[in-house]
Amino acid sequence: MATEEEMRQAQQQMIIAQHNEAVKGITKVGHAVYGKKSFDDAANVVGAKLADRTYEFVEIAKEFDDPAGPVMTLANNPTQLEQMSKLPTARMVTEIARIESRSKPHGHATTGNQPAWQTVDHSGHVSYEEWQKTGGSQFGNDQDEAWNRAFDKVQAERSRKVPR
Repeated sequence: MATEEEMRQAQQQMIIAQHNEAVKGITKVGHAVYGKKSFDDAANVVGAKLADRTYEFVEIAKEFDDPAGPVMTLANNPTQLEQMSKLPTARMVTEIARIESRSKPHGHATTGNQPAWQTVDHSGHVSYEEWQKTGGSQFGNDQDEAWNRAFDKVQAERSRKVPR
């Protein structure tokens, strides 16, 4: 039978493993949405500033729909990051919620049991870095030309079917 100390150590290991999985998931979403280099740079800036409060920040942010968004926002706003580093936990939660609501259309963030980053597949998302390189097309300009040809073909077929 496990001793109380062994149970406590096992519980701590489980908490750390769950935290590491959350970090991996947030990083995966951050890479998909913002690009690998941009997100990694932002995460390093925020992590360096928050230092020993980084764990706390991640534990709070993982409960929001876009935990990578506040990382990017704070990395690009040193004054706000400085303020965040000094906030008590309850105020940190409020500030992360404010950042997320400002990034949503009409300031409306979704609510539900699971944060969206855990339920939404970002595999087809075009990252910001990719958008800058290709203008939003993952396949280059050929995709636009192919789409235009297909659209013109459909329009031509429709015009032949319309009775005159």
